[in-house]
Amino acid sequence: MSGNFFSGKNYKMKKIVLEIAVLALFFFLLPGCSKKLPERVVLNEERIKEALGIGRKSKNLNLFEFQKEWCSDLGYGVGSALLLTPFHRLALLSRNAEICGINLPSSLIRKTLKENSGVFHFIVTLYGDTPNFARDCTASLKYGERIIKPSFLQNDRYADVNREQANVAICEYKFSSTGINPKAKIALIVTIPEEKVLSFPFNLAKIR
Repeated sequence: MSGNFFSGKNYKMKKIVLEIAVLALFFFLLPGCSKKLPERVVLNEERIKEALGIGRKSKNLNLFEFQKEWCSDLGYGVGSALLLTPFHRLALLSRNAEICGINLPSSLIRKTLKENSGVFHFIVTLYGDTPNFARDCTASLKYGERIIKPSFLQNDRYADVNREQANVAICEYKFSSTGINPKAKIALIVTIPEEKVLSFPFNLAKIR
């Protein structure tokens, strides 16, 4: 796919920022953090080992190649959406730890999984006509006949310009996963005012 999740010469910084943000979990989730976490563990021991192993083996892949399984890509110049599942979070954390030569403590693994339970977390790349095109974007999650509103919404207020002189924005949306079949087909619907409505399909049965 030509629509790289982080495309453009001036856009490399956001790739770096995302990886740094993931590594920051090392400090944010250390013992003593006062934030209350859910009790439910979302992956069993077998899945945890699988995610950690995939992360370690993927240290030589670039971020786009590594995240392909969790990405719904409508093509370069249109948009792409990345679904950050608990499995993805743990695999990415393991990958970055391997790159940095850091051992992941079991307490951090457990807290990372609990922190990301019960939520569909999307990072969306959008292309628009003007620098502020994404400022008023809206998002919803379609599950069968249900339309679910986001519990968290953050739009890029001013897009970056890549080497093709396209306006590229990164937006972030979270939805509750309560009541949604873990094998279901869902779609993230993003509306860019006065431009277009985008539908990013995800088959949860094929995503770890």
